[in-house]
Order: sequence, then C-alpha cells, then structure tokens
Amino acid sequence: MKLEVGATYYRIMYADPILTMPALRPLVFVGKQIFDDSDLETYYFQGTVSYVRFGELGKGEIAAEDIQVFESRKAEIRISIVTLEMAVKEVT
Repeated sequence: MKLEVGATYYRIMYADPILTMPALRPLVFVGKQIFDDSDLETYYFQGTVSYVRFGELGKGEIAAEDIQVFESRKAEIRISIVTLEMAVKEVT
C-alpha cells in the first residue's frame, strides 16, 4: 500500500484480546522520516481533529502544541494502519 501525504487512513485497535471489539481511529498521513531522530522505517500520522484545526503538523500556529502526532513502523502498514476499504472489510 502506497501512502499519500494528506490522505486519511485508519488505525485499527481492539479492546479485547480475542479481537471481537474493534475501534477505528482516523489519522492523516503527514510523512515518513520527518523528524531528525526518525529512521527510514518511521511513518507519521496526525490526528484528524488537530489536522483540520491547525493544518499539517501545526505549521504556523502558535497554539499547535495541541497537535497529535502518531508514529508507526513500516510493519504496521496494512495491518493496523489501513485504508477505509480495508477497515470496513476488517470490521465486518
């Protein structure tokens, strides 16, 4: 799966160990290896509320300390980070 900057993806999480109670968290992909200390395997996503409110990574916003950035490893892409179509399939 090729990720596009600015596109929305979904993190699938489960509340129980036998994977019967899924939860979806929408996230916007903001880039790969975007911080000085990140490596090639690090992908960054921003919470949708902070993305809409402050823009990508809060650029230019003084109040942007409220942004939510989530880190994922390459191995999580297509497993816990999925497209909407993949999320619907997984949940059903």
